[in-house]
Amino acid sequence: MRRSLAVHLTFLAVLAFMLTPSVYAFSLNIEAKVGEDIEVVLKLENLDVVLYYPIKENEPEAITNVKNSFEKSFEDMNLTATVSVSPMEFNDENSSITIKTRLSGPMLVTVSVDPKSLNRTYEVITVWRKFRLVITGELIVDLREIFKVPVYKWNVTQNAISLRADNSSFTFILPEDATKINVDRREIITFVVSASFFDKLLNSPLIGLIAIMVVPIIAFGYRRIKLLKERIRH
Repeated sequence: MRRSLAVHLTFLAVLAFMLTPSVYAFSLNIEAKVGEDIEVVLKLENLDVVLYYPIKENEPEAITNVKNSFEKSFEDMNLTATVSVSPMEFNDENSSITIKTRLSGPMLVTVSVDPKSLNRTYEVITVWRKFRLVITGELIVDLREIFKVPVYKWNVTQNAISLRADNSSFTFILPEDATKINVDRREIITFVVSASFFDKLLNSPLIGLIAIMVVPIIAFGYRRIKLLKERIRH
């Protein structure tokens, strides 16, 4: 009786193990560099070889899956954006994959310029980050759960807004000279970038004065060269 019970329990344990979904431990770090567009770099490290090599062998399909994941996120959020995904970078030593994407569109990043100071104010939508990232049928990462904490509760340091969760992290990287950084309840990041010296120079009235002075000099020089060429011919 005891032997029969032991065999029965062993069978149930093996069956439960077979029916339990595989859980893979790896780290995911995401950086979103904000400019006129958003450059997103996703890095998966210490992947199980069962996941790593199938992705490497079927890279085109994985790239398509990633692109579709981003596009579905925008569709669900009623946002219009263009997604481009670069070829993946593989590192066999630590089974890591780097995925680089570029997100562009006026609905993601809005830039307004102050006519007097020429400072640029950026408004950046961040809700698109919450989606199911499908890389393969075996590797699906639910970013909605990992990064569900509102961005206005994330850590702000200098020009970065970041969140660490378990083995994952997400960081929005703003321009180095970004000031007046703020995140509102809508999870929209706003910041200001001061006008560069070149911007101010282009919009300075001195440019017009310089042009008025330089154009006659250039015209005079052109006439002198033309006259010298005619004398040489004769």
